[in-house]
Amino acid sequence: MLALMIILLLVFIFAGIYSCYFINGTQNGIPTPKGLPILGGISEFLSVFGPAAHKVLMSRFWQFGPIYQFGVLKSKMVFLFTLKDLIKLKKAEGFYPVHLDFKHLRRYRTSRDLPLGLLVSTGEDWLRQRKHIGKALLSSSSLKCYFEGVDMVAKKVAEDLSESASESRPIEMESIVGHYVLLAMARVMMGYEGDEQEEQTVHDFTSIITTARENFKDARILLSTPTFLWPFVKAWRRHSGRWDHLLRTTKRYIENYLSRDSTEVEEISCVLSHLLKSPELTLPEAHINITDLVLASIDTTSSSILWCVYELSLSSKTQHTLFLEIKDFLEAHGTPSFSGLQDLPYLKAVLKESQRLHPVGFFVSRILQESSTIQGYHIDTGSHVAGSMYVIGRDSSLFPQPDVFNPDRWLEDNSDLETFTNNVPFGLGRRMCIGRRVAEIVMSCFIFHLVKSYRIETVSDEPVEPTFRLLMVPGQPVIIRLKSR
Repeated sequence: MLALMIILLLVFIFAGIYSCYFINGTQNGIPTPKGLPILGGISEFLSVFGPAAHKVLMSRFWQFGPIYQFGVLKSKMVFLFTLKDLIKLKKAEGFYPVHLDFKHLRRYRTSRDLPLGLLVSTGEDWLRQRKHIGKALLSSSSLKCYFEGVDMVAKKVAEDLSESASESRPIEMESIVGHYVLLAMARVMMGYEGDEQEEQTVHDFTSIITTARENFKDARILLSTPTFLWPFVKAWRRHSGRWDHLLRTTKRYIENYLSRDSTEVEEISCVLSHLLKSPELTLPEAHINITDLVLASIDTTSSSILWCVYELSLSSKTQHTLFLEIKDFLEAHGTPSFSGLQDLPYLKAVLKESQRLHPVGFFVSRILQESSTIQGYHIDTGSHVAGSMYVIGRDSSLFPQPDVFNPDRWLEDNSDLETFTNNVPFGLGRRMCIGRRVAEIVMSCFIFHLVKSYRIETVSDEPVEPTFRLLMVPGQPVIIRLKSR
C-alpha cells in the first residue's frame, strides 16, 4: 500500500511539473499568472473558485486587462472580461454547446449506470433533452399554469410578515426568502399543494439544498485532483453517498406522483408531470433531470431575491418608484397575472440591476467548438473559455457609475444593455439557463408583494459583501425592518 501511494505521489508530482512548464505557460501569448512550482496553477484555481472569487477575478482584470488564463495540471482556462468578447465566445460555442465538464457528476452517474441528464450530457443527447425539458420550463402556456401557485405563496409569505412589521422587529431575510423559494419551487417542480404536505416538503427540499452545498466543497477538491486519485480520496466517497441520498429523496416524489389515479394526475401541472409524460424521456432521465433542476433552482433564486431586498433596503427612492408602479398596476388590472408582468417595467429594471451587481452564477463557460481570435490571441478548438459575469457587470463603459444601484439605466433604449440582459445574468447561447423564466416569476412575485405591503429599511450601515459558496451569495446576513404601508 505504501509503495502504491509513493507511485501515485510521483505521478502527481510529474503531472504538476508537466502542467507548470508545458501547459501553464504563455505559448499562445495570453497573460498568465505564475503558478507554484510543481503544482502549476492549482493555487490559482483554488483562488478563482474560493470565497473571494469576485475579488480575485476583478484583480486579474486590473492586472492583465480584458483576457487572462491559468492552467491546472493538464488543463487550461481562459477568462474574458468584456461583453464584446463574451459575444465572440457565444459565436464559437457551436451547434452543440459544451460547458465546464462536471467530471465528478459524469463519473458518479456512469458508475451507477444512470443517465447523464441535461446538465452533463453533450451532442444530440443534450439537444434531445433540452428540447423536451424546455417545453416544461420555457413555454408561455406552462409558465402561465405555474404563476398562480407561485403568486399565492408569495402573497401568503408577505402577509405572514405583518406581525414583525407591526412590532418593528429586525428580520433576518435568508430564512424567510429560503422558505418562500422552497415552497414556490416545490409547486413548480413537483406539483406540491396544500398545508398538509408543507412540513415534509420543506424538510425534504432543505435536506436537498444542504446536501448540495456540502457536495460543492468536495467538488472543489475533486476538480483539482487527478481523476485516478479519486478512489483514494474521502471527498469522492462523501460525494457519491450524498448523491445516493439526493436521488432517493426525489425518487419518493416520483413514486408518489405515479401512485395517483389518472384523473388526479391530469389536473397536476408541474415540471415533473411534463417530464414523466414526455415520450422522449425515459423514467431514469426524468428522475435525474428533476433532481438537477431542483438543485439548480432553489439557491440561485433565493440568493437573487436576497440581493434585491438588500439593495431596496438601501434606496427609499427606488422603493417609492416601484410602489407607485405596483399601485397603478393593481388599479388597472386588479390582481397580478403572468401576462401582467410585462406591464411592470420598473420591477423588471430593479431585478436586472440587482442581478447586474450581484450575479449568482459568477461565470459562464464554453469549450470552444471552433477556434476563435479574441483580443488578438488565437484560441484553439477545445479550449475552455469563460466570461466573468461579475467583472462584465461592472464595466464602466457599459454602466456609468458601475457600483451604484440604478434601475433607471434599464429604462433607456440601449442595445448594449439588451445584449447584456440576453447573455449575462442567465448565461448565453443555446445552453443558457433553462430555468430562467421560472426564476423570473418567483423573484417578481416576491418583490411585488413585499414592496406592495411594506417599506423596507436597513438596520446596519455596514455593507453586505458577497462570498462564493457554489454561487455568489451574501457573505453576511441580510437584516431589515419592515413598515406596513
